[in-house]
Amino acid sequence: MGKSVDAPENRDYAKEMRETLQAQIDLAPELFAAESNEEYGRGANAQLDLRVMRDVMMGKDGEPGLLDLYEKE
Repeated sequence: MGKSVDAPENRDYAKEMRETLQAQIDLAPELFAAESNEEYGRGANAQLDLRVMRDVMMGKDGEPGLLDLYEKE
């Protein structure tokens, strides 16, 4: 009538967790290097966020910003 399915093998969660955490430790220097990269790391993202916020507040390319819109209301 139906198919029987075998149960998956037992997992060793403690071993998997140790391996996962060790992988994070092993990759930490590369992650730090990527995040601290001035071209595309966290600092570059922060600068982009500030530019976007400034454009929204002040306007850009002839479009009014929020401050202009609030003054007119």
